Amino acid sequence: MGETPRTGTGLPDWVTTIFDNFKIDRQSKNEENWQMAINSYRGFMDESQNWKKGEAGKGGRKQDKWRSDAFPMLVKTKVIAFYSIMTDMLLQGGEIPFNLTPDEGEPPKASEEMNKKIRQQLKDGKADRELIKAIMSLGMYGGAYIRSPAIRTLPLKQWKMVNMAPQNVQGFGDEYVRPQLQVEDVDSPVIEYWSVWDVFRDMETDDIQRGQGVFFRKMLSPYELRQFKGDPFFDDETLETAVMDSAKEGDAVDETDLSPGQRDIASRNKTIRYLEAFIRVPTYKLIAFLDDHSVYKPQFKGVDFDSKVTVDDGRETEVFCCLANDNIVRLVPWMGERPVKYCPCELVLDEATGRGIADNLKSDQKLLTGIMRNIADNLAIAGSPIFAGHKNKLATGEKTEFYPGKYMDLKDGVDNVAQAIQQFIIQDVSAGLVRFQEIVKDMADSDANIPKLLEGVSGTGEKTKFETDVLQTNAGKYIGGVIKNVDEHFIEPIIGDYYNYNMSEPGKLPEMGPMTVHANGFTSFQNRFMRVRKLQQMLQLSLSSDVMMKEVKIDKHLEEIYKGLDISPETFLKTEQEKAEEHRKSIQFALTNIAENLGIPVSDLVKAAQPKEPGTQPGANIEGGGKPELVGGEESKPQAPEALGGVL
Repeated sequence: MGETPRTGTGLPDWVTTIFDNFKIDRQSKNEENWQMAINSYRGFMDESQNWKKGEAGKGGRKQDKWRSDAFPMLVKTKVIAFYSIMTDMLLQGGEIPFNLTPDEGEPPKASEEMNKKIRQQLKDGKADRELIKAIMSLGMYGGAYIRSPAIRTLPLKQWKMVNMAPQNVQGFGDEYVRPQLQVEDVDSPVIEYWSVWDVFRDMETDDIQRGQGVFFRKMLSPYELRQFKGDPFFDDETLETAVMDSAKEGDAVDETDLSPGQRDIASRNKTIRYLEAFIRVPTYKLIAFLDDHSVYKPQFKGVDFDSKVTVDDGRETEVFCCLANDNIVRLVPWMGERPVKYCPCELVLDEATGRGIADNLKSDQKLLTGIMRNIADNLAIAGSPIFAGHKNKLATGEKTEFYPGKYMDLKDGVDNVAQAIQQFIIQDVSAGLVRFQEIVKDMADSDANIPKLLEGVSGTGEKTKFETDVLQTNAGKYIGGVIKNVDEHFIEPIIGDYYNYNMSEPGKLPEMGPMTVHANGFTSFQNRFMRVRKLQQMLQLSLSSDVMMKEVKIDKHLEEIYKGLDISPETFLKTEQEKAEEHRKSIQFALTNIAENLGIPVSDLVKAAQPKEPGTQPGANIEGGGKPELVGGEESKPQAPEALGGVL
């Protein structure tokens, strides 16, 4: 990107230099891993990750073109499983889990109103969709950024009852009242997901608020940049200069740090790098810049600059500035926290960024890909016949091409075809690789903490019940840890931003007092996943013990498990009436079988099974030594009542 000539004190140069430093730090620490993660997710691997020379037909040698380029989607499978579990646990009913409770002494009604208002604002701004993107980023890149609060103008759509009566016509009652969709533009807080590729920050600290600053990068077209003209706090003259300069420079864009999707675009319209920076700048540079650019001075009237500021005194002032191709086009003082949140998937000690599913599977993906390609290569070469021979033993003009039903002419004097051609056998050694493949898959389950069971797939290897329970328990703890991070780094501060915005809005009710934000993601996870796992374990224990079976209510266990899975128990569990009907049918079936074996009607068998006197049981007259009495006086089979009494 060409440099725009600048004059003045050099504040734009200083800010641009900080951005360049952040970019270099990020390249050395993160971008290689991010690229490897997205490559694995998309189904291809860099040549440097190959097992051996010529793998997948790479390397330029013609003889390697036949090799398999198969790619097992290990990273994608695990990332999707992680994403599905996280969204299922966090966004029950499509809502971000939180609750605002009033501080001691505050009326509860106020918190109810505030909870309702924030939930509606989250819904209007589609906050759940932005959080879903962040969850995918956690698994893919090991971390995610959300910009909050961002105040945006949203079209609020509402159906209202409107009197549609013609002018000068008075309707009777509700005759002319009709529902009408009305759209009203309202300012509202929203959250915005930002790709890790478009955020640059101080890597010397893991706290974005304490670092030197943070940059949000966009690529804009000249048209989009010109739309800022006339907006508050913009320098229209510098903005127009940036637009004109971009037209002179053409479409020369540094693509090295763009997201993979942006790098794939061949013909670009958005060629202007637009940076939004929340950053501490040297106070002496800021004062000098304001002296040369009076357009920015009005917004700094409330800032008290010490008259004794010097070059080397280390004083800095927090500002929000926007740069278009390294020209400052907007500049305002910034107070309070920077509107950006970063959440790591896994905390890594002494590192500024986190670690994700793709990072954990880096070695496993390489191993599994190499194994699969070797198996495919071995089977391809072992399953394809290779021949060696002497062409001079074949008849003149005979081609060495082979197919079923092929007839070949041999030269005179060649008594055996083996003298002309023989098959060369390549050994199939894939069995050992297949065993190794299963070992790697088991390793991937442990490394990613997302076992196949959570994906809905049973493992091919034999595992004991204990091993299976341990895998699932560890996976639950891992997911729980990530959800805790989301609670702490995203949900609580984001809901706090909404609360603070609403409290600062004019027209608030007097009873809107202090409230405390509670993120309920982990609580929701415990109530579902961990509780269901424990119930399942107790149910298995009960079913394996006759003693426990007598003490435990199996149906209650099943009901709670279904509820924990957001499934209605009534849909799958039998009612008392259904169980009674099944029991009746099983008795009827048993009686029918017995009657057929005895050669008597079922009705006679049922009557014989009825007690003769109140309180007596079927077959009691037999046990008491009495003579069996069957309907019709038949006594040909005296053992029938005994058999009947034993069954019933």
